[in-house]
Amino acid sequence: MLSPRAQEAMRIARALRWYAPALALLALVSPREDGVGFLLGVGGALGLAGGVPLVWVARRVRALWLLRERGIGVVGRVTGHVHIWDKGGHLWEFSTMSFTTLDGRRVRDVPSVVTIWCLSRGRSPGAEVALSYDPECPTRASRPLTVGFVLRTLLLAAVASVPAYGFLVCVGMSLPF
Repeated sequence: MLSPRAQEAMRIARALRWYAPALALLALVSPREDGVGFLLGVGGALGLAGGVPLVWVARRVRALWLLRERGIGVVGRVTGHVHIWDKGGHLWEFSTMSFTTLDGRRVRDVPSVVTIWCLSRGRSPGAEVALSYDPECPTRASRPLTVGFVLRTLLLAAVASVPAYGFLVCVGMSLPF
């Protein structure tokens, strides 16, 4: 069985296998003759640069919405942390937590949906932390929202929407109608 990261990479690869052929088909049917291939190449790159972070934001928002709708609050323990990026971003991190569900199942090393600041209280392994988990998917769990997480998420969405808008402009200029 593939790891969760490898499964995610496979889902992305399946989605991207239609991306380039769709742009090539649009280039073929476009009435524009002046550099439409270049325009769609730029648009395709912008679509990836803006689309991937927007998908990340959408998945986080969906997970938080599900936790708000059906989450159950429990107390767990911090078992470690994962940095936002495998390399680089060391100021914000996802806590990994272990907890017991209401029906008695022990869930171990679940990463939080919400990040915390690396100097926050309650980040060290063994610290008790309030969290909520989804009873339908106990591996979806999170610490409470923080202002910093909300601001970073909004900033990421705003920055990612600029190249995504560029993608829409490039594709819109290439449409045959």
